[in-house]
Amino acid sequence: MVNSELPESIILNQLHWINPKAVFVKQELSDLFRLAFGIDIIASNYLSIKTVYEFDKAEDSYQRITKYSLLPRIKDDVSLSFLRNVDVIDNARNVLKVIAADLLFQNYLPGQIHAFNGKSYSVMGYDRLNRKLSVNHRSPEPIIAYRPDLSLTLLRVDEPLTESHRKIIADELSLELCEGAFEVATHGYFSFQSDFSLAKNTYTYTTVGESEVPVREYQLGRMLTVTINVNNDTLDIAKTTATLSVLMHEIFYTLFPETHQYLIVGSPINDTVIKGMYAKLYPNVRVKNAVPNLTERVIQLCILEDAFQDLGLVQSLFDKWDYLLRIADDYLAWLQTGTESNTTTPFATPTNEEQIFRRVKFDKSRFLSYGTPETPPDFLDLAGASALLRQLLGNNFLSSERKGFYRA
Repeated sequence: MVNSELPESIILNQLHWINPKAVFVKQELSDLFRLAFGIDIIASNYLSIKTVYEFDKAEDSYQRITKYSLLPRIKDDVSLSFLRNVDVIDNARNVLKVIAADLLFQNYLPGQIHAFNGKSYSVMGYDRLNRKLSVNHRSPEPIIAYRPDLSLTLLRVDEPLTESHRKIIADELSLELCEGAFEVATHGYFSFQSDFSLAKNTYTYTTVGESEVPVREYQLGRMLTVTINVNNDTLDIAKTTATLSVLMHEIFYTLFPETHQYLIVGSPINDTVIKGMYAKLYPNVRVKNAVPNLTERVIQLCILEDAFQDLGLVQSLFDKWDYLLRIADDYLAWLQTGTESNTTTPFATPTNEEQIFRRVKFDKSRFLSYGTPETPPDFLDLAGASALLRQLLGNNFLSSERKGFYRA
Protein backbone atom coordinates (compact mmCIF):
# COMPACT_ATOMS: atom_id res chain seq x y z
CA MET A 1 0.00 0.00 0.00
CA VAL A 2 3.04 2.26 0.23
CA ASN A 3 4.17 1.50 -3.30
CA SER A 4 0.75 1.56 -4.93
CA GLU A 5 -2.93 2.09 -4.24
CA LEU A 6 -5.11 -0.95 -3.60
CA PRO A 7 -8.85 -1.25 -4.27
CA GLU A 8 -11.15 -1.73 -1.31
CA SER A 9 -12.21 -5.19 -2.49
CA ILE A 10 -8.65 -6.57 -2.52
CA ILE A 11 -7.87 -5.18 0.95
CA LEU A 12 -11.11 -6.55 2.33
CA ASN A 13 -10.32 -10.02 0.99
CA GLN A 14 -7.00 -9.98 2.86
CA LEU A 15 -8.57 -8.59 6.04
CA HIS A 16 -11.03 -11.49 6.06
CA TRP A 17 -8.10 -13.78 6.88
CA ILE A 18 -7.72 -11.84 10.14
CA ASN A 19 -11.34 -10.96 10.83
CA PRO A 20 -13.92 -12.90 8.79
CA LYS A 21 -16.58 -10.38 9.82
CA ALA A 22 -14.67 -7.35 8.54
CA VAL A 23 -16.87 -4.83 6.69
CA PHE A 24 -15.38 -1.35 6.95
CA VAL A 25 -11.85 -1.23 5.53
CA LYS A 26 -10.86 2.08 7.12
CA GLN A 27 -11.77 0.96 10.63
CA GLU A 28 -10.23 -2.48 10.20
CA LEU A 29 -6.93 -1.04 8.95
CA SER A 30 -6.89 1.44 11.83
CA ASP A 31 -7.48 -1.32 14.39
CA LEU A 32 -4.89 -3.59 12.77
CA PHE A 33 -2.08 -1.01 12.78
CA ARG A 34 -2.91 0.05 16.33
CA LEU A 35 -2.74 -3.55 17.55
CA ALA A 36 0.28 -4.66 15.55
CA PHE A 37 2.45 -1.53 15.67
CA GLY A 38 0.93 0.78 18.27
CA ILE A 39 0.29 3.63 15.83
CA ASP A 40 -2.86 5.46 14.77
CA ILE A 41 -2.74 5.72 10.97
CA ILE A 42 -5.83 7.98 10.96
CA ALA A 43 -4.65 10.54 13.52
CA SER A 44 -1.14 10.46 12.04
CA ASN A 45 -2.60 11.03 8.56
CA TYR A 46 -0.76 8.05 7.12
CA LEU A 47 -3.80 6.62 5.34
CA SER A 48 -4.88 8.09 2.01
CA ILE A 49 -8.36 7.33 0.63
CA LYS A 50 -9.71 8.40 -2.72
CA THR A 51 -12.61 7.51 -4.99
CA VAL A 52 -12.15 6.97 -8.72
CA TYR A 53 -14.34 5.82 -11.58
CA GLU A 54 -13.03 3.04 -13.79
CA PHE A 55 -14.68 1.51 -16.84
CA ASP A 56 -15.85 -2.07 -16.34
CA LYS A 57 -16.10 -3.89 -19.68
CA ALA A 58 -18.25 -6.66 -18.20
CA GLU A 59 -20.82 -4.15 -16.96
CA ASP A 60 -20.26 -1.78 -19.90
CA SER A 61 -20.26 1.15 -17.51
CA TYR A 62 -18.08 3.15 -15.15
CA GLN A 63 -17.84 1.74 -11.63
CA ARG A 64 -17.07 3.68 -8.49
CA ILE A 65 -13.97 2.27 -6.74
CA THR A 66 -12.47 3.31 -3.42
CA LYS A 67 -8.70 3.01 -3.25
CA TYR A 68 -6.41 3.07 -0.22
CA SER A 69 -2.72 3.78 0.14
CA LEU A 70 -0.20 4.51 2.88
CA LEU A 71 2.02 7.57 2.68
CA PRO A 72 5.75 6.75 2.36
CA ARG A 73 6.59 8.65 5.56
CA ILE A 74 4.94 5.87 7.56
CA LYS A 75 8.25 4.01 7.23
CA ASP A 76 9.88 6.67 9.41
CA ASP A 77 7.63 5.74 12.32
CA VAL A 78 9.71 4.04 15.03
CA SER A 79 7.23 1.17 15.19
CA LEU A 80 7.76 0.43 11.52
CA SER A 81 11.52 0.84 11.38
CA PHE A 82 11.86 -2.84 10.45
CA LEU A 83 10.49 -1.98 7.00
CA ARG A 84 13.77 -0.23 6.27
CA ASN A 85 16.98 -1.88 5.12
CA VAL A 86 20.32 -1.64 6.89
CA ASP A 87 23.61 -1.11 5.06
CA VAL A 88 26.64 -3.04 6.25
CA ILE A 89 29.57 -0.69 5.63
CA ASP A 90 33.36 -0.83 6.10
CA ASN A 91 35.77 1.95 7.11
CA ALA A 92 35.72 3.35 3.59
CA ARG A 93 31.90 3.39 3.74
CA ASN A 94 31.65 0.77 1.04
CA VAL A 95 28.34 -1.08 1.25
CA LEU A 96 29.19 -4.76 1.74
CA LYS A 97 25.67 -6.05 2.23
CA VAL A 98 22.07 -4.87 2.62
CA ILE A 99 19.82 -6.63 5.13
CA ALA A 100 16.30 -6.05 6.45
CA ALA A 101 16.33 -4.18 9.76
CA ASP A 102 14.18 -6.77 11.54
CA LEU A 103 16.69 -9.53 10.71
CA LEU A 104 19.87 -7.66 11.62
CA PHE A 105 20.66 -8.78 15.18
CA GLN A 106 19.69 -12.38 14.58
CA ASN A 107 22.69 -12.50 12.22
CA TYR A 108 25.24 -9.96 13.45
CA LEU A 109 26.22 -9.08 17.02
CA PRO A 110 28.92 -6.67 18.26
CA GLY A 111 32.41 -8.19 18.24
CA GLN A 112 31.55 -11.12 15.98
CA ILE A 113 33.63 -11.91 12.90
CA HIS A 114 31.82 -12.45 9.60
CA ALA A 115 32.84 -12.75 5.96
CA PHE A 116 31.76 -10.27 3.31
CA ASN A 117 32.91 -10.68 -0.30
CA GLY A 118 35.36 -13.34 0.83
CA LYS A 119 37.07 -11.13 3.43
CA SER A 120 36.92 -11.22 7.21
CA TYR A 121 35.35 -8.33 9.12
CA SER A 122 34.62 -7.59 12.77
CA VAL A 123 31.24 -6.08 13.71
CA MET A 124 31.85 -2.75 15.44
CA GLY A 125 28.45 -1.20 16.10
CA TYR A 126 25.09 -0.08 14.76
CA ASP A 127 24.05 3.48 13.90
CA ARG A 128 20.27 3.43 14.44
CA LEU A 129 19.71 6.94 13.11
CA ASN A 130 21.34 6.29 9.75
CA ARG A 131 20.68 2.54 9.71
CA LYS A 132 24.33 1.58 9.21
CA LEU A 133 26.14 -1.45 10.65
CA SER A 134 29.85 -0.67 10.84
CA VAL A 135 32.44 -3.41 10.32
CA ASN A 136 36.26 -3.34 10.23
CA HIS A 137 38.49 -5.53 8.08
CA ARG A 138 40.60 -7.88 10.20
CA SER A 139 42.50 -11.17 10.05
CA PRO A 140 40.30 -14.28 10.25
CA GLU A 141 40.14 -16.37 13.42
CA PRO A 142 39.39 -20.10 13.79
CA ILE A 143 35.82 -19.70 15.04
CA ILE A 144 33.51 -22.43 13.84
CA ALA A 145 30.21 -21.20 15.28
CA TYR A 146 28.39 -18.58 17.33
CA ARG A 147 25.43 -19.28 19.58
CA PRO A 148 23.32 -16.40 20.98
CA ASP A 149 22.13 -16.23 24.58
CA LEU A 150 18.44 -15.34 24.23
CA SER A 151 15.50 -14.92 26.55
CA LEU A 152 11.89 -14.69 25.38
CA THR A 153 9.00 -13.32 27.40
CA LEU A 154 5.47 -14.30 26.38
CA LEU A 155 3.01 -11.48 26.97
CA ARG A 156 -0.06 -12.78 25.17
CA VAL A 157 -1.10 -15.85 23.18
CA ASP A 158 -4.19 -15.54 20.99
CA GLU A 159 -6.52 -18.32 19.97
CA PRO A 160 -5.99 -19.79 16.46
CA LEU A 161 -7.76 -17.69 13.84
CA THR A 162 -9.62 -20.65 12.37
CA GLU A 163 -10.05 -24.37 13.01
CA SER A 164 -7.64 -25.02 10.14
CA HIS A 165 -4.91 -23.59 12.38
CA ARG A 166 -5.47 -26.31 14.98
CA LYS A 167 -4.58 -30.03 14.82
CA ILE A 168 -5.57 -32.67 17.39
CA ILE A 169 -4.03 -36.12 16.99
CA ALA A 170 -5.65 -38.96 18.97
CA ASP A 171 -6.24 -36.80 22.07
CA GLU A 172 -2.53 -37.11 22.89
CA LEU A 173 -0.99 -34.40 20.74
CA SER A 174 -2.33 -31.00 19.75
CA LEU A 175 -0.79 -28.22 17.69
CA GLU A 176 -2.00 -24.65 17.39
CA LEU A 177 -0.76 -22.07 14.91
CA CYS A 178 -1.49 -18.71 16.45
CA GLU A 179 -0.36 -15.14 17.03
CA GLY A 180 0.63 -13.34 20.17
CA ALA A 181 2.81 -10.73 21.82
CA PHE A 182 6.34 -11.51 23.00
CA GLU A 183 9.74 -9.92 23.54
CA VAL A 184 13.17 -11.27 22.59
CA ALA A 185 16.25 -10.06 24.46
CA THR A 186 19.88 -10.81 23.55
CA HIS A 187 22.23 -11.10 26.55
CA GLY A 188 25.37 -12.29 24.82
CA TYR A 189 26.79 -15.05 22.67
CA PHE A 190 29.15 -18.03 22.70
CA SER A 191 32.13 -18.32 20.35
CA PHE A 192 33.30 -21.89 19.74
CA GLN A 193 36.85 -22.24 18.47
CA SER A 194 37.28 -25.94 17.72
CA ASP A 195 34.18 -27.89 18.67
CA PHE A 196 30.67 -27.40 20.00
CA SER A 197 31.91 -27.83 23.54
CA LEU A 198 31.53 -26.26 26.97
CA ALA A 199 34.80 -27.75 28.19
CA LYS A 200 37.30 -25.32 29.67
CA ASN A 201 39.23 -23.17 27.17
CA THR A 202 37.13 -24.34 24.20
CA TYR A 203 34.80 -21.35 24.04
CA THR A 204 34.37 -17.73 25.04
CA TYR A 205 31.25 -15.89 26.15
CA THR A 206 30.68 -12.24 25.20
CA THR A 207 28.12 -10.14 27.05
CA VAL A 208 25.90 -7.83 25.00
CA GLY A 209 24.04 -4.87 26.50
CA GLU A 210 20.54 -3.66 25.60
CA SER A 211 22.06 -0.39 24.38
CA GLU A 212 23.96 -2.39 21.75
CA VAL A 213 21.18 -4.81 20.80
CA PRO A 214 17.67 -3.56 21.61
CA VAL A 215 14.89 -5.87 22.75
CA ARG A 216 12.74 -7.03 19.84
CA GLU A 217 9.05 -6.50 20.62
CA TYR A 218 6.34 -8.29 18.65
CA GLN A 219 2.63 -7.50 19.04
CA LEU A 220 1.46 -9.94 16.36
CA GLY A 221 4.23 -12.50 16.42
CA ARG A 222 3.80 -15.92 14.86
CA MET A 223 4.07 -19.04 17.01
CA LEU A 224 3.32 -22.73 17.13
CA THR A 225 2.32 -24.35 20.41
CA VAL A 226 2.79 -28.10 20.82
CA THR A 227 0.94 -29.85 23.66
CA ILE A 228 1.50 -33.52 24.55
CA ASN A 229 -0.67 -35.23 27.15
CA VAL A 230 1.43 -37.66 29.17
CA ASN A 231 -0.12 -40.88 30.48
CA ASN A 232 3.09 -42.29 31.95
CA ASP A 233 3.19 -41.41 35.67
CA THR A 234 6.92 -42.09 35.93
CA LEU A 235 8.01 -39.77 33.12
CA ASP A 236 9.94 -36.71 34.29
CA ILE A 237 7.95 -33.91 32.62
CA ALA A 238 10.57 -31.18 33.10
CA LYS A 239 13.52 -33.20 31.79
CA THR A 240 11.55 -34.65 28.87
CA THR A 241 10.37 -31.17 27.91
CA ALA A 242 13.94 -29.88 28.06
CA THR A 243 15.13 -32.84 25.96
CA LEU A 244 12.58 -32.21 23.22
CA SER A 245 13.41 -28.48 23.26
CA VAL A 246 17.13 -29.17 22.84
CA LEU A 247 16.61 -31.72 20.07
CA MET A 248 14.30 -29.43 18.11
CA HIS A 249 16.71 -26.51 18.54
CA GLU A 250 19.53 -28.58 17.03
CA ILE A 251 17.34 -30.09 14.29
CA PHE A 252 16.45 -26.59 13.06
CA TYR A 253 20.11 -26.10 12.05
CA THR A 254 19.69 -28.93 9.55
CA LEU A 255 16.10 -28.33 8.42
CA PHE A 256 16.58 -24.57 7.98
CA PRO A 257 20.31 -24.00 7.29
CA GLU A 258 19.76 -20.41 6.10
CA THR A 259 16.95 -19.35 8.47
CA HIS A 260 17.31 -21.34 11.71
CA GLN A 261 18.35 -18.16 13.53
CA TYR A 262 14.80 -16.86 13.22
CA LEU A 263 13.28 -19.78 15.16
CA ILE A 264 13.12 -20.02 18.94
CA VAL A 265 11.90 -23.15 20.72
CA GLY A 266 11.48 -23.65 24.44
CA SER A 267 9.18 -23.98 27.40
CA PRO A 268 8.83 -22.10 30.70
CA ILE A 269 9.45 -25.37 32.57
CA ASN A 270 12.95 -25.74 31.08
CA ASP A 271 14.27 -23.17 33.51
CA THR A 272 13.66 -25.57 36.41
CA VAL A 273 16.18 -28.14 35.12
CA ILE A 274 18.56 -26.37 32.72
CA LYS A 275 21.16 -24.53 34.79
CA GLY A 276 24.52 -22.80 34.49
CA MET A 277 26.01 -22.20 31.07
CA TYR A 278 23.52 -24.62 29.53
CA ALA A 279 20.78 -22.12 30.41
CA LYS A 280 22.59 -19.54 28.30
CA LEU A 281 23.19 -21.96 25.44
CA TYR A 282 19.48 -22.57 24.86
CA PRO A 283 16.74 -19.90 24.74
CA ASN A 284 15.01 -19.15 28.01
CA VAL A 285 11.24 -18.93 27.47
CA ARG A 286 8.99 -17.61 30.21
CA VAL A 287 5.47 -16.28 30.62
CA LYS A 288 5.29 -12.82 32.14
CA ASN A 289 4.07 -12.81 35.77
CA ALA A 290 3.59 -16.60 35.76
CA VAL A 291 5.32 -19.57 37.40
CA PRO A 292 5.58 -22.97 35.64
CA ASN A 293 3.16 -25.61 36.91
CA LEU A 294 5.19 -28.70 37.77
CA THR A 295 2.18 -30.84 38.72
CA GLU A 296 0.48 -31.00 35.30
CA ARG A 297 1.13 -34.18 33.28
CA VAL A 298 1.46 -32.15 30.11
CA ILE A 299 4.42 -31.22 27.93
CA GLN A 300 4.08 -27.81 26.30
CA LEU A 301 6.52 -26.40 23.77
CA CYS A 302 6.49 -23.01 22.07
CA ILE A 303 8.11 -22.47 18.69
CA LEU A 304 8.26 -18.80 17.74
CA GLU A 305 9.35 -16.85 14.68
CA ASP A 306 11.82 -14.12 15.60
CA ALA A 307 11.04 -11.71 12.75
CA PHE A 308 8.45 -9.07 11.90
CA GLN A 309 8.07 -10.28 8.34
CA ASP A 310 6.34 -13.59 7.80
CA LEU A 311 9.08 -16.08 6.89
CA GLY A 312 6.72 -19.06 6.82
CA LEU A 313 8.88 -21.11 9.22
CA VAL A 314 6.30 -21.95 11.89
CA GLN A 315 3.76 -22.57 9.15
CA SER A 316 6.02 -25.19 7.58
CA LEU A 317 6.56 -26.84 10.97
CA PHE A 318 2.80 -26.89 11.54
CA ASP A 319 2.29 -28.53 8.13
CA LYS A 320 5.10 -31.09 8.58
CA TRP A 321 5.02 -31.58 12.36
CA ASP A 322 5.34 -35.37 12.14
CA TYR A 323 8.57 -35.15 10.11
CA LEU A 324 10.15 -32.97 12.81
CA LEU A 325 9.21 -35.43 15.56
CA ARG A 326 10.29 -38.44 13.49
CA ILE A 327 13.77 -36.97 13.05
CA ALA A 328 14.05 -36.55 16.83
CA ASP A 329 12.68 -40.05 17.40
CA ASP A 330 15.11 -41.67 14.97
CA TYR A 331 18.05 -39.74 16.40
CA LEU A 332 17.24 -40.92 19.92
CA ALA A 333 16.80 -44.49 18.72
CA TRP A 334 20.19 -44.37 16.98
CA LEU A 335 21.96 -42.71 19.91
CA GLN A 336 20.76 -45.27 22.44
CA THR A 337 21.35 -48.39 20.37
CA GLY A 338 24.73 -50.02 20.90
CA THR A 339 28.08 -48.41 20.17
CA GLU A 340 29.97 -47.66 16.99
CA SER A 341 33.59 -47.33 16.03
CA ASN A 342 35.36 -44.25 17.30
CA THR A 343 37.83 -44.21 14.44
CA THR A 344 35.88 -41.66 12.42
CA THR A 345 36.07 -38.01 13.28
CA PRO A 346 32.66 -36.32 12.80
CA PHE A 347 32.51 -34.18 9.66
CA ALA A 348 36.04 -35.16 8.58
CA THR A 349 36.79 -34.45 4.92
CA PRO A 350 36.95 -37.65 2.81
CA THR A 351 40.45 -38.36 1.51
CA ASN A 352 39.44 -40.39 -1.55
CA GLU A 353 36.47 -41.07 -3.79
CA GLU A 354 35.51 -44.30 -2.01
CA GLN A 355 35.19 -42.55 1.35
CA ILE A 356 32.62 -40.12 -0.03
CA PHE A 357 30.09 -42.95 -0.22
CA ARG A 358 31.21 -44.95 2.84
CA ARG A 359 28.72 -45.75 5.59
CA VAL A 360 30.33 -43.71 8.30
CA LYS A 361 30.26 -44.88 11.92
CA PHE A 362 30.64 -42.28 14.66
CA ASP A 363 31.69 -42.34 18.29
CA LYS A 364 28.28 -41.89 19.91
CA SER A 365 29.83 -40.71 23.17
CA ARG A 366 30.67 -37.43 21.42
CA PHE A 367 27.00 -36.60 20.79
CA LEU A 368 25.11 -34.46 23.31
CA SER A 369 28.21 -34.48 25.49
CA TYR A 370 29.13 -30.77 25.11
CA GLY A 371 32.75 -31.79 25.64
CA THR A 372 32.15 -32.73 29.28
CA PRO A 373 32.51 -36.10 31.06
CA GLU A 374 28.80 -36.07 31.91
CA THR A 375 27.10 -37.64 28.88
CA PRO A 376 24.35 -36.71 28.47
CA PRO A 377 23.93 -33.77 30.89
CA ASP A 378 21.65 -34.32 33.87
CA PHE A 379 18.83 -32.14 32.46
CA LEU A 380 18.29 -34.53 29.53
CA ASP A 381 16.10 -37.64 29.70
CA LEU A 382 16.85 -39.41 26.44
CA ALA A 383 15.10 -42.65 27.34
CA GLY A 384 11.96 -40.88 28.50
CA ALA A 385 11.76 -38.67 25.41
CA SER A 386 12.38 -41.66 23.15
CA ALA A 387 9.62 -43.71 24.77
CA LEU A 388 7.18 -40.80 24.52
CA LEU A 389 7.88 -40.18 20.83
CA ARG A 390 7.63 -43.87 19.98
CA GLN A 391 4.24 -43.99 21.72
CA LEU A 392 3.05 -40.98 19.70
CA LEU A 393 4.48 -41.96 16.32
CA GLY A 394 4.51 -45.74 16.28
CA ASN A 395 6.83 -47.27 13.68
CA ASN A 396 9.19 -44.69 12.22
CA PHE A 397 9.91 -45.01 8.49
CA LEU A 398 13.05 -42.89 8.93
CA SER A 399 14.50 -45.50 11.28
CA SER A 400 13.68 -48.27 8.81
CA GLU A 401 15.38 -46.38 5.97
CA ARG A 402 18.46 -45.68 8.09
CA LYS A 403 18.83 -49.30 9.16
CA GLY A 404 18.31 -50.49 5.59
CA PHE A 405 21.03 -48.15 4.36
CA TYR A 406 23.60 -49.45 6.85
CA ARG A 407 22.69 -53.09 6.17
CA ALA A 408 23.12 -52.67 2.41
